[in-house]
Amino acid sequence: MKPDHLPVAGTLATLQAVLDRLAVVDGLTDARRRDLASAVRCYAKIIGVPPAAIPLDLAAIRERLDAMVPAEAKVSAKRWANLRSDLAAAFAACGLMPIVKTAKVKPDAAWAVLLAPVADPAIRNGLSRFVRWATLRGIAPTAVDAAVIERFVAELTAASLVRRIPEKYGTVAKSWNGLVALRGGEEGLQPVAMPERPTPVRVPWEQLPAAFREDVERHLAWCAVPDPLDPQARAAALAPATIGLRRNHVRSAIQAALEAGMPLERFSSLADLVDPEVVRAILRQCWIADGRKLSAYTHGVAGTLVALAKEWVRVPVGTPAAGDTADTVAVNVTA
Repeated sequence: MKPDHLPVAGTLATLQAVLDRLAVVDGLTDARRRDLASAVRCYAKIIGVPPAAIPLDLAAIRERLDAMVPAEAKVSAKRWANLRSDLAAAFAACGLMPIVKTAKVKPDAAWAVLLAPVADPAIRNGLSRFVRWATLRGIAPTAVDAAVIERFVAELTAASLVRRIPEKYGTVAKSWNGLVALRGGEEGLQPVAMPERPTPVRVPWEQLPAAFREDVERHLAWCAVPDPLDPQARAAALAPATIGLRRNHVRSAIQAALEAGMPLERFSSLADLVDPEVVRAILRQCWIADGRKLSAYTHGVAGTLVALAKEWVRVPVGTPAAGDTADTVAVNVTA
């Protein structure tokens, strides 16, 4: 006989309990039941632990998912894209804990009217989940303040697998303030305080070895393709914003290398920066600084280092710095 019971009060359910409940819960088609159970088993396989030994701890599962990339999970891109949403659906369907579900919530009239004339996708996308959640909780636009956004983030933290929750307050607050600015004549809409961002600490550019700085400037100038007829010209010019981001990635990488204990004198060119052992130390330091999570920015730094190795330093194909994708390099941060 299939089990049909909830865990004993005071104990933490496991993913095996989720599978047991999914096998008997009503309201699921056979295909959907199989898909949700498959997501649970897939997650267990990825982390190498049997379902019965994995606590149904949303915070721990969310943190594990946030820190992984598809290359580490060894699943297809499509499967990876669906895994998080299917896991959340499985947890919601099994009924072992409350899950915040907003995907099918339609914004109420007050929110719909407020958002109707807004064309800016950054505002609409930034507020999308928040607006559905506010509708679900019966919160009107005029009631929105910092405390409401904090409550939204707290509920996501306690009862969801939503990505990068620590960033949500800032994203929603920025989008809300943009909406308030656009609808400035609307009575009762008030901007909210933005979270303070720490100023990144970096060694002054002038203190880096002159040869290193010169190599960086040559590379960035080359990225702009000043002479497309030059035999050594890059195949296509990078946009100014992308070049600026590449400069920031290089500065973040060199700072991480110094924080990892490497002497400044070690770096006389970009070739020194993309040495495989240096790359590993840089990404490990970034990972530690981000709270032992793989942030999108660190992933970007990894991508820049791989690009430098391939197209500027011309590291022979087959060496880690040249042959790995950014995903693979990032996965091996702690190896």
